[in-house]
Amino acid sequence: MPYAGKKRLGAPTLGVFVPCDPRIDEESRTRAFNIGRMTAALLAKRLRLPDGTAPNVFACSRLVDSEAAADLGAREMKEAGVEAILIVPDTWFFPGKTAMALTAHFPPTTPLACVGGNNAPKPGVVGIDALVGAYAQTGRLCPMVIGNMPETGLEPEFDAATKDEIVDLAYAMLARVALQGRRFVAIDTDSMQMETALNHVHAARRFFGLESTRESMKLFADMVRKKGGYDPEELKALRDWVVNVKFKGRIFAASEDIVTSGRAVLTGKPFKAPALSAADKAKLDEGLALYLILRDYMRDVNAIGGGWTNQLAWGSDRRGLPLSTADIAESLFNSTEDHTGRKTVVPFATENDIQALLTMIAYCWLSGGQPTLFMDFRKVYEPWE
Repeated sequence: MPYAGKKRLGAPTLGVFVPCDPRIDEESRTRAFNIGRMTAALLAKRLRLPDGTAPNVFACSRLVDSEAAADLGAREMKEAGVEAILIVPDTWFFPGKTAMALTAHFPPTTPLACVGGNNAPKPGVVGIDALVGAYAQTGRLCPMVIGNMPETGLEPEFDAATKDEIVDLAYAMLARVALQGRRFVAIDTDSMQMETALNHVHAARRFFGLESTRESMKLFADMVRKKGGYDPEELKALRDWVVNVKFKGRIFAASEDIVTSGRAVLTGKPFKAPALSAADKAKLDEGLALYLILRDYMRDVNAIGGGWTNQLAWGSDRRGLPLSTADIAESLFNSTEDHTGRKTVVPFATENDIQALLTMIAYCWLSGGQPTLFMDFRKVYEPWE
């Protein structure tokens, strides 16, 4: 089967096909087919999932110029597991006989897009406009990119700006299908107890395709107190990396120490932070252990993100036993590295703010796994600021 690159089991699959006019000459047909193949290769080269791997990109093996060709193209794309479809015309085509006939074989929720160059001799752009309008009449959204490429030649390349637009649009399609059926973890309620941060279970399922697993803080409090749910030797390795490698001499137990120092601790000359007390070290160990506990729990349920309540019950209500907040865990989850080396970014929201978490998940998957930050701007530590 014509995959652009090596097929990977379990990876989301994007499909590419080329509609065209059945009356065009053989050279124009060859050019049109090549553009579709080259577009698939572009996506395979540029698109990445958060773990750094590429999705599957499948290019239909035939030009779609009739209802019969549409049926055959749909069959091979369905057999390939295509979940989102990019339509790449180079010439005029009849929407109902080609693209719409093919996509009719797929669920109406299948993401669609149409891209092409603004070519004068046999203007595919006219077909793109007609197709997007036809889908709109059925209530379907089909975004389009009308870019630039040479008007002659059998293997014309989109220009750099057009390639970037196509890749951006493909990332949106990829994120939509890749997130379908995934889940995030929400630990207890949101700290603020506000409508803006509630666990909108049905809305997240409907609009993002995301499921949620909810768990009580008690489970994690028990594991922290029992010093269980993690490997003690790994905790030692994580502590050594944090204290002696990544943040050596830069761990401040109290943010007020940064302010009173009057020094630019982030952008100025390095200087050593005050030594950690025994109580500080114990709190640090608690926070690091919580990261390992949460990491393993999330692996067990195949979660791609999470949220943690923190306040008040966990970290500051003196009627209970205040524990170290998950601030360290949140930072490490959203990072590209930890004591094990390079790692996949896992969006993780403080205060269990699920709407912020959904935003972070979307940005992470839209960017191929870049770290995301969604925060209030509250404290400034650099004197020059």
